[in-house]
Amino acid sequence: EEEEEGGPEQAARELWKDSMFRQVCEYIAQGFQAATEAGPICGEPMSGVAFVVEEIEFYPTVRHATAAACHYALKALRTKLGIPSNRELTPQQEAALEAERKAVTEQVAASFG
Repeated sequence: EEEEEGGPEQAARELWKDSMFRQVCEYIAQGFQAATEAGPICGEPMSGVAFVVEEIEFYPTVRHATAAACHYALKALRTKLGIPSNRELTPQQEAALEAERKAVTEQVAASFG
């Protein structure tokens, strides 16, 4: 007998991805609800509000997630400070980036409990 392309292993992977996607969507919705209850609008009734998730990334370990979060945060801070990625940093800029790196690492670690 000829097996379908990908076979049972491919089907299992697709089922796992679908399950993961559904869980992530639920967590995002819960996070949005928590943020609106605790945020600047503090639990006020809301209607007609939407949020768009442009990208989701999965990492195999907390260490990988932390490294990625630090990378993106430092890239954003360099952009904000107008520091090209190929330019050497002043001691003040290095201190600012190090403080940001530490803050992001703590945020990611806290999010994983």
